[in-house]
Amino acid sequence: MLTLGGQTYHNTIGSLYPVPVEAANDVFSLGAGYRLAFVETGLFIPFAEIILGASAQGGLTSEMAGIGYSFNPLLSFEFALRSDQLYSRSYSPQGVFNLNASVSFGW
Repeated sequence: MLTLGGQTYHNTIGSLYPVPVEAANDVFSLGAGYRLAFVETGLFIPFAEIILGASAQGGLTSEMAGIGYSFNPLLSFEFALRSDQLYSRSYSPQGVFNLNASVSFGW
């Protein structure tokens, strides 16, 4: 017999086993950061960035290192490696590592 959501099922086939499942949660935060762009070497601009923030779930940190390329004064491209961490009192720190790419156009 299986009870699910208050409904009872009498004929079930197989066995039930609990399986841990990870679910993505949106975290909205407010923070401030600092970006250090190294001396421009031709059209390539290496940079590093750190961001500290806060949310309803806890404190956040983010680090990024990458390189930008300026096609002309109005158009540029950036590629970076990024690491984000969420610190909360209710559970252990969580982190994510990803690649970022962006294109910027100004006028």
